[in-house]
Amino acid sequence: MRNYLLLYINGKKHTIDKTNARKNLSEYLRENLNMKGTKIVCSEGDCGACTVLVYRYATKEKSSFETINSCIAPLYLLDCCHIITIEGIEENEILHPVQEAIAKHHGTQCGFCTPGIVNAMVSMSDSLIKNNEQISEKKIKNFTTGNLCRCTGYKGIINAGLSLDLKEITPLFQRYNTQNIQDDFGITFGQEVEIFDDENDVKIVLPTTIEKVLELKSEGFQLISGGTDIGVLLNKGYLKSNYIAVLTNIKEFYTVEDNENFLSFSPMVTLSDVEKHSTNEFPEFSNNLKVFASPQIKHKGTLIGNIANGSPIGDSIPFLYVSDARLELSSMTNKREVLLSQFYLDYKKFDLKSDEIITKVKIPKSKKSFKLYKVSARKDLDISAVSLAVGYVLEENKIIDISIAYGGVAGTVYKAEKIEKLLCGKEISENLFKQGTLEIPNLIQPFSDHRASKEYRIKLCQNLLMKFYQEISQSIQIKEEL
Repeated sequence: MRNYLLLYINGKKHTIDKTNARKNLSEYLRENLNMKGTKIVCSEGDCGACTVLVYRYATKEKSSFETINSCIAPLYLLDCCHIITIEGIEENEILHPVQEAIAKHHGTQCGFCTPGIVNAMVSMSDSLIKNNEQISEKKIKNFTTGNLCRCTGYKGIINAGLSLDLKEITPLFQRYNTQNIQDDFGITFGQEVEIFDDENDVKIVLPTTIEKVLELKSEGFQLISGGTDIGVLLNKGYLKSNYIAVLTNIKEFYTVEDNENFLSFSPMVTLSDVEKHSTNEFPEFSNNLKVFASPQIKHKGTLIGNIANGSPIGDSIPFLYVSDARLELSSMTNKREVLLSQFYLDYKKFDLKSDEIITKVKIPKSKKSFKLYKVSARKDLDISAVSLAVGYVLEENKIIDISIAYGGVAGTVYKAEKIEKLLCGKEISENLFKQGTLEIPNLIQPFSDHRASKEYRIKLCQNLLMKFYQEISQSIQIKEEL
């Protein structure tokens, strides 16, 4: 048992007590350590100016530093982590090749966003070196998706990335993760953390067992895994919880299972890892996650966190509906499974008992194919106005099985069972799907908000269903021609 958090920042050890445990990493760097290179702009994880690189001991087998937004990263989420800031990128007062390239190719003007962009591009170069891959414009754009710049127009940044010679770069992991640091984390990681601030009535616990998590939940503690949504609410003053149970130090919560029947993920598996592990079995879902959020968010946010949030516009939920995903719910005395589509009872209301937590999401492997669609104001880093997921089985021109789920049109994701019944067992035709679209205004009564009006959402639902028809009919035609 210990009453402090252990962090390494640019190779130096830091112990965090009750005074700073709830402070965001960006604030701690700037205010406590006078590291002003990390900028704070949006405080919502959108702009990337606060980007730092993090290695987490709990996932040490990955042996890599990943980008996160430090503005929505309370220090209690970073126990047993090694953090590299812009001040730690250079080596022996010699600029990192990425920094030199950014300067040479005019990839900076006002400079406010530059530290975050440099860190994102260092993450890219390290990843490419590790995986023996080459630089491309697409990879540069993918790795810097979460970094906004108002001045450069991005061309200089892209040219800087393309100019890099990976042979000249020493990855951060080789530079920073010494055996002494690994040994320190190894000794400390297995110890439960309890930080009590009686003066402010604050209790932060980092348990190391599922049993302790269940005990804390029964005592009214708020459970936090990635904290990407909660971090924003905290910054905006909307979340006042002082009793916090952090799930980051439970080793089994990072488990991914891939067997004959299921692909399953535990509570601390990040969206980035879900994206990677879904590539072969569920490529459509993996591709959909590419525009789910920025790398900084996906390296921290978790799939089960997205499920537990319960938002009807959560991008992962429609796919999980139509894939017949199941949740494992655990209590002190029992484990049970429930279909995700039956887990949501109403807006933010769940089939989850007071003594239960979600310990696994299981996606069955089946004959189904999938199509996923997301409509938003911009392609990347945006919330859906409407989304559609379709799971289906075709035999020649006939629909043998079909499951349809819309996001963003009700208090929960909407399962379009009446349209499923209309389509299932019939031959694919334009008239058949047009009949389905005519049912939509009678079935769906979406809300109007600043993202879309009710009428627009209904039209999107209709158009997306027809888009699905056009894509599968085209694929059938191509097969017949072959």
